[in-house]
Parts: sequence; C-alpha cells; structure tokens
Amino acid sequence: MGCAEQIKHRYAITRLVPILLWIRDYRPPDVIRDLIAGFTIGLMVTPQCLAYANMAGLPVVYGLYSSFFGIMWYAVFGTSKDISVGPTAIVSVLTATFAARPESWPIPSDSAWSSGDQTSFVELCVFLALMSGTLSALQIWN
Repeated sequence: MGCAEQIKHRYAITRLVPILLWIRDYRPPDVIRDLIAGFTIGLMVTPQCLAYANMAGLPVVYGLYSSFFGIMWYAVFGTSKDISVGPTAIVSVLTATFAARPESWPIPSDSAWSSGDQTSFVELCVFLALMSGTLSALQIWN
C-alpha cells in the first residue's frame, strides 16, 4: 500500500469517525470543563426527554435512552462541536401519531402491530426510530 493510499484510507476513516482527529490533542484540563458542561446539559436534557417520551405515548425510560445514547453516539461520530442532539416536541408528536394509527401504515391488519396493546406500540416506535436512523446513516455515503 502506497503513501497516497494510506492517506486516502486515513481520511476516509477520520471522516466517518471524527473523534480520531481531535482525541490526540485532548488535554487533562479539558476534562474538568467537559464534565461541568456534561453535567449541566444532563440536568437540562433529562427532564425534557422524559416529557418528550410521555408526549410520544412511550414509557419514560425511553426518554432516558434518547437523552443519553444520541449524545454519546454524536460524541464519536459527530462533526460539529455546537449542536443539539435528541428528541424534539414535533418528533414526539409525529411518533405518537404514526404509532397510534397503524391502520394508516401499510401493514396488513392481521399483524401483531395492529393489535393495539402497549408492547406493539413500543415496538412500532422502536422500529420507526431504527428505520429513521438507518436512512440518516445511509445519507453519509451519498
């Protein structure tokens, strides 16, 4: 493998995982500032995400998942230092609307998701989030 190919591969990897670019320059004094910022954001985002999960008709534990997992993934794969990651009110309302009305979704009426129980509602919401994330991830390569 030539030098040009190594540079090309390194560029491709750091483009997909930007944390590799700046983690080498991360200094111990930055840890204190980042912990304070993380604690402050956690205090603000946690109750907000609990409310958004409730708006979507989901158990509040899913709000906790959405408040932390999105931020942790973005720390590794994100490219901007100033961005808001997590659920929003409109996404919560759209999720509730989508999952509460499976007859408007092209699934046969004899499926498990159209039974109307809470488990199938949560499964449909998780499926919607998975498909949305997959489509967003596919945009990276376009």
